Amino acid sequence: MALPIVPVKARAKGQTAYRYTYALLDSGSDKTFCSESLIEKLGVKGKPASLSLTTVNSSESADVELVALEVVAVKSGAGRP
Repeated sequence: MALPIVPVKARAKGQTAYRYTYALLDSGSDKTFCSESLIEKLGVKGKPASLSLTTVNSSESADVELVALEVVAVKSGAGRP
C-alpha cells in the first residue's frame, strides 16, 4: 500500500511567508519530520537533540534539530507547489 503524498505549505513560528513543499502521510508514525533543505529555506535554527530511530529490523541514533513549524494543507487547485 502506497502512502499518500500531499501538497502542503510550511512556515516557522513568527514568520508570515510560507514555503510550498510536499508531505508524506503516515498514520503509523508518532513523530513528524522535515528535510534539512526545508529548514534552510525557512532560515530556522533548531535546538540540537538526539533521536532514536527504531524499525522492525534495526535501531539507530541520529543527531537532529528540533524546530517548531506550522504545516497547512494546500487546497486542491490552489496553484503551487
